[in-house]
Amino acid sequence: MSVHEAVQVNGKTGYLKSPMEHHTYRDVSDYLKRMDRYSALAAEEMFREGRKAGYFDILFRPLFTFIKMFFLQKGFMEGGTGLVLSGLYASYTLSKYAKLWEMSGKR
Repeated sequence: MSVHEAVQVNGKTGYLKSPMEHHTYRDVSDYLKRMDRYSALAAEEMFREGRKAGYFDILFRPLFTFIKMFFLQKGFMEGGTGLVLSGLYASYTLSKYAKLWEMSGKR
């Protein structure tokens, strides 16, 4: 995949004694900008692999993403933040499969 292909480390590695908070995005606008780019890259890779998107992918994969993040990964415990993130990741999934669907010529 074109995004995060491998971890590259220059220097020594070690272990953290405490959990690290990783803030991937500055805000919702930053997430949405990156989502457009990353969903296009993911769709292009799936297309190169010969995958296609159908109605099931468009309708249900975003829903499954939301359920997985909000309920199974306990996003609900984060309150509004968990709800928003679950929704944003569901929208990423929709965007990725919609772009794949479009690449497959299903307009």
